[in-house]
Amino acid sequence: MKIKLIVISLLLILILQCGDDKKNNIDDLSNLEVDNTKLASSIVDSKLGIKFKPPIKWKAKEVEFSKKVENFSKNQNSSETFFYNPVYLFFDDSTKSLLSVGYIESSDSTLSITKKMDSYKKLINDKYHSYNLKVKEFDYLNIPFTQITYERGNFISNKILFIANKMIISFDFTVLKDYYNSEIKFIKTTIGSIELLKN
Repeated sequence: MKIKLIVISLLLILILQCGDDKKNNIDDLSNLEVDNTKLASSIVDSKLGIKFKPPIKWKAKEVEFSKKVENFSKNQNSSETFFYNPVYLFFDDSTKSLLSVGYIESSDSTLSITKKMDSYKKLINDKYHSYNLKVKEFDYLNIPFTQITYERGNFISNKILFIANKMIISFDFTVLKDYYNSEIKFIKTTIGSIELLKN
């Protein structure tokens, strides 16, 4: 009887742990699988130095806003400024999901691209640390990605950063929490479709 109770207890622990793992993996985009049935036609951008496929349900929209300025908070004592330049915008009318693709410039032209990336990641951490921020680094097809996930109100945002053509490239996915579980497969397969163009 005692052995049975121990076995049952262990099984319950395993079940609970599996459930926790599944929950934690919702924000983990590193396990990528490309499913072309969920993707639209390829977009090749020689300036950004990338090729990718947006989600098939997400319609291309005209980019109607210009550069977005991002600064460190005053307590960080940094004068460096970053500029987000949107190039592509995709929108799912049914779920209100949004993908913005662009590149990031730094006001400090003396820094190497690696240092610019490190500094920008610090800025994002400073800006969104109070919004359940999670940061993960992973490689896929020899591309080092940084995944930054945070929550604001009813939305979950995934910012995917990587370097291409000596620039910081950003894929920003914003999805309503109610649709996140169904949209995550489109997000993952879009990230998996990213390729660097050969010079």
